[in-house]
Amino acid sequence: MRTKIQYQETDGPLRNLDVDAVLREGFTGISEVTENPVEGRANVTDHIRDKSRTLTLEFVVTNTPTRVPQTQNQGTTGSFRKDPDTGGVVLLFNGTFDRVRDVFDELELARLNRWLFTVETAQREYGELALEQVQTTRDATTGDAAVFTLTLRRITFAETRAASVPRLIRQRPVVSQGAQPARPPRDGIAATGVDRVIAAVNSIRR
Repeated sequence: MRTKIQYQETDGPLRNLDVDAVLREGFTGISEVTENPVEGRANVTDHIRDKSRTLTLEFVVTNTPTRVPQTQNQGTTGSFRKDPDTGGVVLLFNGTFDRVRDVFDELELARLNRWLFTVETAQREYGELALEQVQTTRDATTGDAAVFTLTLRRITFAETRAASVPRLIRQRPVVSQGAQPARPPRDGIAATGVDRVIAAVNSIRR
């Protein structure tokens, strides 16, 4: 099972992690569902939220690979040659390296600096992954190799959009003037005559 693992520091070059064999690959998706009663089926999607997506990788890194590693080899190159004693074809390197240690140091550097990962598997490609946990297992049965288990969690980014705001119309607040004295009602005919006299006087004064 061939898996491509890449990661990148902020505004830095893209790096590759070359592993010898992937033992296990697991994906977990979790949705948070409300525990409160939901009124009507039409609004049920508003009460289900995508909480997290986690990718788990378990792979082997060895210091005696059966092929020339592309990364974490300290610049060492190798080639297949015929063994004069046995007559078989063996892989010989022009130097020594400790790939197990280099891979562990590289993963710790990526985790502490919060670099994002991209993992491409046979099924699909996973992007925007943060390295949440690194676990290394090495015992008598592994020999010159080590088993690494990575837990990567997908980061969800929020988008910011500019929205138009309607123009606000300012209104003068209504000020209470308190209680006003009541005006006595006028008779219809008398009120009309008085109003005419007042209007005539005002026109003469102008």
